Amino acid sequence: MDATFNSSLSGSINDIVAALIQPNGRILLGGYIVKSSQPQPLALARLFADGSSDTSLDQALLAGSASTLSVQPNGALLVGGDFNSIGNQQYFSLVRLLDANVLHVSAVQPASRTEAWPVPTHDQLHLRLDAASKPKHVELHDALGRLVLRQAVSTAEVNLDVAALPAGVYILKVQYALGGSFTRRVIRE
Repeated sequence: MDATFNSSLSGSINDIVAALIQPNGRILLGGYIVKSSQPQPLALARLFADGSSDTSLDQALLAGSASTLSVQPNGALLVGGDFNSIGNQQYFSLVRLLDANVLHVSAVQPASRTEAWPVPTHDQLHLRLDAASKPKHVELHDALGRLVLRQAVSTAEVNLDVAALPAGVYILKVQYALGGSFTRRVIRE
């Protein structure tokens, strides 16, 4: 167990059947969640990355149980399950919730516009990065996850000198200022 993750739901009777990481890094949980502060079971709970409760989501709004969760590209939450009510309206199976604290998901991810070749490579690994997502740096990690090469980038075309690295499998990570990161397995022969 990860001792740094201290879930605010520990010690209560819960049946968590769905979980997803929202674009803002918060953890959305769906299921049948019993909290002592609420008069009836909840369908949703949201936690920060450390496990503490995120009270910015009006959890009491959705009573019942949730069995599936999804975030739409505009940040809206799709929740499927068995609900008693949402506010003053009756709902029974599917609802879409709008949440101002959820960032929208970019329609085009940088991974679809990031290229690395040749794979396998010998001396040089050529990269074409997504300039619109503002690449920050590239890294190579060995098969054990150890960082073996890190290079700051400011252009969309990058050549990595891998001639000094031993032959093997590496993980290429490209960190973007906008749009997250790209990860790909590469081989050095």
